[in-house]
Parts: sequence; structure tokens; C-alpha cells
Amino acid sequence: MASKQAQFRAAFRCRANDVRADDGRKLDLHRNQGILQGTYETFAAAARKHFGGDLAGKLVVSGGMGGMGGAQPLAATLNSGAFLGIDVDPERIKRRVKSGYCDVMVNDLDESLRILKNAVRKREAASVGLVANCADLIPALAKRGVVPDLLTDQTSAHDPLNGYIRKVSTLRPQRNCASAILANTAAARSIPSPRTSAGCSTCKNSAR
Repeated sequence: MASKQAQFRAAFRCRANDVRADDGRKLDLHRNQGILQGTYETFAAAARKHFGGDLAGKLVVSGGMGGMGGAQPLAATLNSGAFLGIDVDPERIKRRVKSGYCDVMVNDLDESLRILKNAVRKREAASVGLVANCADLIPALAKRGVVPDLLTDQTSAHDPLNGYIRKVSTLRPQRNCASAILANTAAARSIPSPRTSAGCSTCKNSAR
């Protein structure tokens, strides 16, 4: 365990000290070290139990790259894994790429699989952020015969108003629909609400 801790600290220190923004200024990754280390240790424990010590040659897939889920790409690659992170919000992925937590952002599943299959074959660490809805992409992976070695869920699907995104749904219309439902719920309870109660034209349903 001590050697693993030292390995993590050395690898993290190297990455944290060498990450810069587009304007050249250095980015401080140390403030998120607790979340990153916890995620790293979780992956490391799974690697020790199931894969002989690390995630080299293994595919890790996760939904959600915002908040605590944003630590997963770097935590997976520090464990030598190939990571595919799926998020419906491109801004979340852009932040991870800019901070050095994720290697690249793509918009196409086949492109992401090309990158990661090559990394798995070479047993190299790599991380890809894919702009998509996990509800659509997990079945798409299954249709292609791609079975992740580790599969995690870091989405906010437990929050139906602010986090759950339906299948074949973009981020903005879904949140507009949630606001309409919330506004109507408040009106029904006679709670003053600044939101309008218009139905969501995207899903063709009136909020009731």
C-alpha cells in the first residue's frame, strides 16, 4: 500500500506541476487531490482484486464527467487504464481536457473506440471524453460487442429535475422541460414561483 501511495503522489505531482491553461498560466490541480486520490484508490482496489494489480489493457467506461466524476479519467490513466467518459454536457468534458484530467474530447463513438482499442491493445494509458447520452451509448457499445472491464455511473440520474437526461435528448431542451414541470408543480401547490408554466415544445407534452 505504501508503494502505491508513493506511486500515486509522484505521478500526480508530475501531472499537476506540468498542466497549463491555453494562455500559458499554470493550473492548480492540488486542490482536488482528495477526490482524485479516492477515485484512484477505488480503481486500484478493483485492479488488485480482478486484474492482477493494474488496469493496463483494460477498458474503463463511465457516465458523467462533472463534479466528482471528473476525477475518473486521470484516476484511470494513473492506474494504466484506457478510459471512456460519456457526458451529455460538452462543457464538463472541455474542463477536464483543459485541466489535464482527460486527454481528448470527441463527438463520435467510433472515433473514441478507435483511440481506446489501440490503447488497450498496446496496454497504454489513455482517456477520451465522448459527448453523448449514456442511455444511448451503453446499448450502442453492446451492439458493437464492446464489453467494458469496469463500468461506473457518475451521472446525476437520481435527480429527475436537474440531472436526469432522457434517451435521445440534448441537454438544453431537457432542462427547459424540467423547469416547466417544476413551475407547474409550484403553481399546483400555490407556491409563488418566478418560472413560467409553459409546456415543453421539445417533448411535445404540456407540463401538468
